[in-house]
Amino acid sequence: MVLTFVTGERFAVRVPHAHLDEQSVPLHHGEVVLMVDVPASRVHDVEQMVSRRHPEVGVGGVGWHIHGLNA
Repeated sequence: MVLTFVTGERFAVRVPHAHLDEQSVPLHHGEVVLMVDVPASRVHDVEQMVSRRHPEVGVGGVGWHIHGLNA
């Protein structure tokens, strides 16, 4: 039980930093980074909506997801 707790705690602490590390360069340049959590089936719709409303924005980049946690 202790091993499961330690493993889960390490996963929970380190995984969120993986996405933030990828965004460090744009953030250091003063850019605004918008991270949106949507189902994979809606990614294209959200990218289209953002690019229509803000054509100056570079849209792209899809992060990972855990298949077992999908609803």
